[in-house]
Amino acid sequence: METPFLGELLIIFLILLNCVRIFLLKFGKIDSLTILAPISVVLAILQIFAWNVDIFSLSILAISIFCFFTNFRAFLRFSGGLYVDHYSVGFKIGTFFVILLCLFEGAILVKYRPVFLNRKEFNIVEEKFRLSGDFSAGFEKSENFVFSSAEIRVFSPVKKENFNGQSIILISDKRADSVEYVPYMKMLAAKGFKVYSGDFYARDGKWFHNLADFKVFRKFFMQINYFQNPVKFEMQKEFYSFNEAREIRAMLDFVSAEEKTAESSVEPIFVVGDWMSDICFDDFSKENLESVSGFFKLSDLTEYSSKGFGFVQQTSPFTARFLNLEREPNLGNLTAIVEKTLDAIPAPLYKKEIIEPQNHAEEQSQNLELFD
Repeated sequence: METPFLGELLIIFLILLNCVRIFLLKFGKIDSLTILAPISVVLAILQIFAWNVDIFSLSILAISIFCFFTNFRAFLRFSGGLYVDHYSVGFKIGTFFVILLCLFEGAILVKYRPVFLNRKEFNIVEEKFRLSGDFSAGFEKSENFVFSSAEIRVFSPVKKENFNGQSIILISDKRADSVEYVPYMKMLAAKGFKVYSGDFYARDGKWFHNLADFKVFRKFFMQINYFQNPVKFEMQKEFYSFNEAREIRAMLDFVSAEEKTAESSVEPIFVVGDWMSDICFDDFSKENLESVSGFFKLSDLTEYSSKGFGFVQQTSPFTARFLNLEREPNLGNLTAIVEKTLDAIPAPLYKKEIIEPQNHAEEQSQNLELFD
């Protein structure tokens, strides 16, 4: 699962289950369902740490906190092992209000649900790597229980023999973490490529120079800043480009190390980026890097309407509404963008022969017959 959608629905369901007990519980019983109120608060907080802050996670946290305080006296009675003799009028009014909020929140969530692309249908697999370090000293794979400052996503074909030998790096805009590009990466991986993308939160990679630089807040405040004043936001493109350049170098180092083997030649890496990386792509192109086959700007494509926000028409239709875009389950624009990307990728330098196991066996038997 690449979105918080199901987790958010689960929390809403638990809050509703907590509230509807006023219609189900017989008096003279221990009010055990009240324990769902603090559990919902804890789950809402964990959801934010797992998926970062957005408008839905904040509103669900607010509803769960309100539900907890509404149930506070009931929770104290449950903790003391006391029976329920009645529900006060104030409690019933507060509970009805929470139910209405949950129904409204749930309806909005379902209306703007993400478009799910099943990995099994695309015959691809996803891997994740946690990295420690910073841009000055470099990054390395994190050990277990060690604080990480970056996370790398990798999509590739399930069968290794279907990998065409070419790797793609996707540099995300900071109004959209790599999760907003997952549909695009999945479709490229289904074509035989290995697609990498990374989210960096190193101590020397500052974008706001305040609390908004924390992982859970950064994307949310980036979006807020853009929608508040798009002109001012675009004036800072040079600064954003500087930070993006450091992420590109870190990704190139990581991918080159991952793909380099003693048995085979490594194809030059193709790099794809969104709006923030446009300027540094021009600078990198002048360096003629041997490890890079080319740079591709998504923002140059007319089909790409959500410049800087990733593929929100599939991953976050609610955000897409702020860009005057609709949810797109038929993947029309996404497919066109993938085709344009494939057209821009240079031909491979090294030919990779793909021999299926059964074909290999047949070839061996034919060779044996020639020597008989």
